Amino acid sequence: MPAAIANRKARREEDLSAEDSERAIGLSHLIGEVQYMVQQSGEPEGFDAGKWLAQWLEQPLPARKSA
Repeated sequence: MPAAIANRKARREEDLSAEDSERAIGLSHLIGEVQYMVQQSGEPEGFDAGKWLAQWLEQPLPARKSA
């Protein structure tokens, strides 16, 4: 869901669809996992797991050659 739509729904206190709710919960769990891994690495200072994950998810995947 685009951030603008999510922000609008939040301002209007509208409910998310079940699918969008599941996605939001999944992303929340994923952010938590990334943050945990960074904390375990010993270098958590200044790391923003949400920001890092958003940037990573927006990066295009390289094309794969078929065998």
